[in-house]
Amino acid sequence: MVLSLAQAAAATATTAHSTSLGIMTPAHIRAVRSKVSLGVEPWASAWARFRYNLPSALAATPRYFVGPGLDASGSIGTLQRRLDRDGSHVRNLAIGYAISGKAKYAAKARTFLLAWARHNHPTTKAYDRDTWGGSYASHGYFCFAYAYDLTKASGVYRAADKVTIRAYFQRASRALATYLDWWYANDWVFRHPDHWIAYDWTSNPQGLQYDVYDAYIGNDNTVLTTVARLALAIETGDGTAVSKLFNPKYVFSVQSILDHGCQPRNAGDGIFGHPIPVPTMAIYMPGSLDNPEHGGCIDYMTYNARAHSILLLMAQAQGVDVTPQLSELQVTWDYLHRFFGTAAEPSPANNDVIAYQTDLSRFVIALHLFPKDGYLLDAARSGNTSSYQEPQFLGPTTLTLWPLGP
Repeated sequence: MVLSLAQAAAATATTAHSTSLGIMTPAHIRAVRSKVSLGVEPWASAWARFRYNLPSALAATPRYFVGPGLDASGSIGTLQRRLDRDGSHVRNLAIGYAISGKAKYAAKARTFLLAWARHNHPTTKAYDRDTWGGSYASHGYFCFAYAYDLTKASGVYRAADKVTIRAYFQRASRALATYLDWWYANDWVFRHPDHWIAYDWTSNPQGLQYDVYDAYIGNDNTVLTTVARLALAIETGDGTAVSKLFNPKYVFSVQSILDHGCQPRNAGDGIFGHPIPVPTMAIYMPGSLDNPEHGGCIDYMTYNARAHSILLLMAQAQGVDVTPQLSELQVTWDYLHRFFGTAAEPSPANNDVIAYQTDLSRFVIALHLFPKDGYLLDAARSGNTSSYQEPQFLGPTTLTLWPLGP
């Protein structure tokens, strides 16, 4: 049989990538298990704290929604509430299995994944008025993919289970893509890449401004949606989708998101001696006291840099050359170190109270990528290390991602 060029390209793409996320490799898991069993810190204390999440996850039952339509609360309610709740449980169960080796945790993770795979119809933009719906769904969907990655070799899944789950992941990944496709086709900013506006700070006497296009490509709507979209495609074995997300010519490729998120156009942070532009697009966000229930300027910068870091962890597992983006991201994290650690500076945004413990859990992800970076180690050690929790995607970052060392 002679394949067409398109078929040949698709076949090549499908076999070109790993079907592992690379967040915790088997070798890394074995090493962490050893650290925990020997009582080595910080892993032992991190496990002691984390394992208290496991009884509630074992006792929980899946609360999937059928979809694809949403209730009156919209995607920020239906999608985020249900997916976040079950996504957190299934991720915790999978990490419990990875560290303890106890099959009961993997078996319960299977129960959650199959319930969603059999009953949920992923919501697309056609059923959702909110452009940001993909980002609200991203945490739960990523956790599903992460949990499957950690448990798929546990022996609890039948061959038919794996087919069902992978097919569901593919539907979910494609549903997430519809949000970004619609946004790109319909938003004025994508046709006007040189549109600058003032920061959202309540006091901005220097008139600091940023380019909105960079914020659109590198911000949390785009990066969160892509974190889940990529993770699901990897676990599905959808090489065509994975290849697209690593094609630099695609506006929402991993490389493009990092380039715009970590090398944005802006007027700096207004502090003498700091870099201009600031190497993170979220510098424009208001202080936390002016942004109730959401967080502030520094929090949003670490929030986005955390998601950028997860993308690059997956890129490394796929063998994709993202050397320029890794360099950009390290510059970003080194800048963010200014506001943490032994010589922490105050936020440049007025009315900003930094959520130190939350933000420091994100520094562990950066430290995993750049284990020899002293700035990141200084920041990561400055909080209560054993209790670091990154609740949306990765859970107990100290337990799972703290560098193992020599």
